[in-house]
Amino acid sequence: MTGTPATAEMVLDEPRTRTPLITHDRVVDTAYDLVQLEGTEGLSMRKLASALHVSLPTIYSAIGSREELGQDLTDRIIAEAAERVDVARLEGVDAAQRLAAELTEWAATNRTLAGFLLDEDSKLITSIDEARTLGERAGRRLLVEVVRKLVDERYEGRIDLHMATTYYWSQIRTMLWLLRHQTWDPADVRRLSRLMIDNCNNGLARLAGE
Repeated sequence: MTGTPATAEMVLDEPRTRTPLITHDRVVDTAYDLVQLEGTEGLSMRKLASALHVSLPTIYSAIGSREELGQDLTDRIIAEAAERVDVARLEGVDAAQRLAAELTEWAATNRTLAGFLLDEDSKLITSIDEARTLGERAGRRLLVEVVRKLVDERYEGRIDLHMATTYYWSQIRTMLWLLRHQTWDPADVRRLSRLMIDNCNNGLARLAGE
């Protein structure tokens, strides 16, 4: 009797699935640790491959590109700050102020990560037109939602959302730059946070024609 046994045919017909060597989340977690230790210079695909003990093509397969990885890390940082202050439960003004304060305190104690966030800023918001794509990413969707609540509740929609988001982020960017280049004591950090919030409120009021 010739032919392949039925049991063998069944095995051959079953689709083969490969377990990935590394996951997307594991790459992002490792990249976060590298940036925390070495700053922006620590984020390279070769360093990630070495840290994870895999090949360079494996890293690209899991994450896509260096640019995509940078945006994933940016999203994670913003999302973590938003979750710590539970912005979803706050009114618009309070949410914007608490998120700004949380990012200020975080940046003061995580200067390498703050520097990374600032370096990636050109990929985050460089113009009002680019701000229109913010809602497509998880971390920045939270940022846009905070500003949306503020615009709707305090200014009754009299400011373009994308313009308001760009302005709000520009104030955070200034704060990141200051904290990256100088060490501040806790009292100065709190004063810097209040100053940034005041600047945000004054600027948005002017944009609303007040």
